Amino acid sequence: MTYTIDRRTLMLTAAGIALAQAANAEEAATPPEDAATPPAEAEAPAEEAAPAPEEAAAEDAGPTVHEVPMLNQNPDNPRQRMVFLPRVLAVKPGDTVVWLPTDPGHNSQSTDGMIPEGVEGWLGKFNKEVSFTFEKPGIYGYQCKPHLAAGMVGLIVCEGEGQAHNLEAAKQVKQIGLAKKVWGELWAEAEEMGLIPAAEA
Repeated sequence: MTYTIDRRTLMLTAAGIALAQAANAEEAATPPEDAATPPAEAEAPAEEAAPAPEEAAAEDAGPTVHEVPMLNQNPDNPRQRMVFLPRVLAVKPGDTVVWLPTDPGHNSQSTDGMIPEGVEGWLGKFNKEVSFTFEKPGIYGYQCKPHLAAGMVGLIVCEGEGQAHNLEAAKQVKQIGLAKKVWGELWAEAEEMGLIPAAEA
């Protein structure tokens, strides 16, 4: 028996086969909905920010060495003669102060009654460098022995808990000549710097 298929039917059949093949290919390319999804990569922990250079320097900073020249005249204020510069200095426990014989004829020595109790002061020789390391917070008054009456005195405040504990005792020490006037100026300067409490009116 012979079957006859016209051209139109043949073309429709071919088109149907092509559509079926395309649908099968698309289905094969689409992964099933329940296919395992690869886990997302774990986020790396955030790195802690490095400290700023200023903070690192502050943490690493050790004791400081302060230099105090002994002068016949203050170069910034010619009216001040026979001076330690600075006249008022703040230090931290562990800091060292070095007095330099920049001009001849001077020395640096702690003043009796003007340093914390239990602290052994310092006594520098004339025209010689002398140093002292501060360990105990408190008020430290000192002088140039040959120029005490000329007002050559200085004040160092070692900062820390109870730094003004010997303030009143230091203020009660009798002064001579221009030293009395200069000490009034030093106490006022220390108050302005916030190193000692303001005197009561």
